[in-house]
Amino acid sequence: MNESFEARRSALHQQFRTRTAHQSSVLNDLSMRFSQNGMGSNSTEQIRWIAHSLAGAAGTFGFDKVSATAAELERSVGNLAYSDLARGCQAVISTIREATATHPAPTLRRRTDALFSREANINTSFNPQYDAAADRAHDGILIVAQKSRYPGLAAVVTGLGYTPIDATVPIDAGMLKDGRVAAALISDDVEGALQIARNYSLRIPVLLLSAGATFHRQLAATRAGVSGILPEPLDVVELADWLGDVAPRLHERPYSILIIDGDRLLGEAYALELQAAGMETEVLTDGSLALERIAALSPDLVLLDIHLPEINGIDLAKVIRQSRRELSLPIVFVSTESDPHLQLEARVQGGDDFIRKPIDGRTLVSLVTLRARRAMALRSLLERDGLTGLLNYSKFMVRLSHEVERCRRTGGEITLALVDLDNLRAANQQLGHVNGDRIIRGLAQALVGRLRRIDVVARYTGDQFSVILLDTNPQTITAVFEQIREGFAALPFGTEENPLSLSISVGLAGTRTHRKLEDLVGAASAALKAAKERGGNLVARAEG
Repeated sequence: MNESFEARRSALHQQFRTRTAHQSSVLNDLSMRFSQNGMGSNSTEQIRWIAHSLAGAAGTFGFDKVSATAAELERSVGNLAYSDLARGCQAVISTIREATATHPAPTLRRRTDALFSREANINTSFNPQYDAAADRAHDGILIVAQKSRYPGLAAVVTGLGYTPIDATVPIDAGMLKDGRVAAALISDDVEGALQIARNYSLRIPVLLLSAGATFHRQLAATRAGVSGILPEPLDVVELADWLGDVAPRLHERPYSILIIDGDRLLGEAYALELQAAGMETEVLTDGSLALERIAALSPDLVLLDIHLPEINGIDLAKVIRQSRRELSLPIVFVSTESDPHLQLEARVQGGDDFIRKPIDGRTLVSLVTLRARRAMALRSLLERDGLTGLLNYSKFMVRLSHEVERCRRTGGEITLALVDLDNLRAANQQLGHVNGDRIIRGLAQALVGRLRRIDVVARYTGDQFSVILLDTNPQTITAVFEQIREGFAALPFGTEENPLSLSISVGLAGTRTHRKLEDLVGAASAALKAAKERGGNLVARAEG
């Protein structure tokens, strides 16, 4: 378990114990007043809020009995006589004492540690080196083929943004175990090809290169664990499509979760569990800030408590849903509320799910992941280009606008790249429009494969692509696009009888000199136009 994660857990545990001791003391003072029929103006509400806090948080920190006893007090606090209320407070106090005595070092209600094998480590600082290698550390493609038969295969794999690994020489067995190899390409003329495929398929997807497979050969390949067969002559776009399926480079960004809970400590506990599962989180206790933070973060999901200070969570959900932009934002209520009618109302009035407190980390992560994944899949249908799977133009421009605004606020920097296919019209005439579409998909794969996970790639227009390169400048990124340009130009399109190679032109502009959205787009467009006017197959930077 990561030491930093454990240290943060321990700190939360200690804060909870300190707070619980204080709450126990307050309950004891209040119960003494009630037993003597003397009460302050807010005594009943104080008890209700302390009981609510303990009912929701104690179980998460390992004190299930405290949570249950406090929940019982919370449900009945308005219906008890003073003496009975005092006894209810003492029951909670006794349970706290018993639990802390027998369980001196509580833990957050746990999950299998495999779910939390890494902490989120999202680095948004400026990185002048633009290190994409770390993102490609798990994109190795194992090649088991005779170089004489597939002389340019390694270059094709490289051009598509993957790292070729020659399996005709000994390789480190650990590469298969630690995920550095994403897939294997095996030629069926290699001795024992299917047995090799069977061995590799236990760990990674396998694609078979075949001169012409019969049904029975394909059946044998299927039984050997082969995912797909690529016929000769090798079609680079078909290879790109297969690799995109079995070794996808369209990595999902970490889920962004906004937690709105009146209990800051409990919200931080939830955040810690979600962060350990690789998610990004922010915790709010003030519901009036919800709209502002949703606009700034564009979260994938909101965890919302029903009982918040100064505002009802159901009312807050209604406010959020007043914006059409947030109609599809998943809202999951997390509350001690046991009234089924109120739980139903929470769903009817804008909630997508309802989770009863206390909740353990394993269940929380599973439910949040499920809801966020479903929402992202639905959003992809609306926001993604059907041909390439990349962001469409309208959603890209929304994201670009957000990033330009972020740079204005923080002083950061981004680069906008516009990428255009040179002479696609000639390719369409030579190969047909269907093959032209396949070339567009191939370029999409090459761009995604060569860039970092955090960079945003979109289909801008018919044969143009756009990229937001976070925390970098045009000078730094020029060399990366030169590599992309050279790699794509080396990809063989067409057929043996009708060979064809294509090139791209790129225009770059950065927010350091073009701070407004319109200026940034105009500068990148002008740079792209300049590259095209000089004959194409160039990377050009905007002036200024």
